[in-house]
Amino acid sequence: MPIPKENQSGVAFSNELVKEFKEHNIYVLGTPMYNWSIPSGLKSYIDQLMRINETWKFRSGKPDGDYVGILENKKMFILSSRGDTGYGENEKNEHMNFQTTYLKFVFGIMGIKDVSIISLDNEEFGGEIFENSKKEIYQRIGQM
Repeated sequence: MPIPKENQSGVAFSNELVKEFKEHNIYVLGTPMYNWSIPSGLKSYIDQLMRINETWKFRSGKPDGDYVGILENKKMFILSSRGDTGYGENEKNEHMNFQTTYLKFVFGIMGIKDVSIISLDNEEFGGEIFENSKKEIYQRIGQM
């Protein structure tokens, strides 16, 4: 029994997004931290990309929890912004970072392992605290 055409419209849109995504080798993703995670629009976009046998697969070919990314030799830069500070590796709020940890995880499942994260912190406070955060970024970029 064929699948009704109206059920395929969402898949057609997803197919376009996946095709476009696969055509590139370097990705630059900019996102703010919203409630310790990512905005819903970005989550929806990722859901369109996260397609079995398109961007990831099961190693055995059967559901077994052993995921293999199909996108290889890709590089991603994640440019994040956060109102506060302390969400990086080994920092006091690392356990609350569902933004960059999620992004690294989900794109890693797709096979993108080469990920650099640049986070602009303390936007909420402005002034000298924010200016110091910007200086830290410039130093980090200079080391890349």
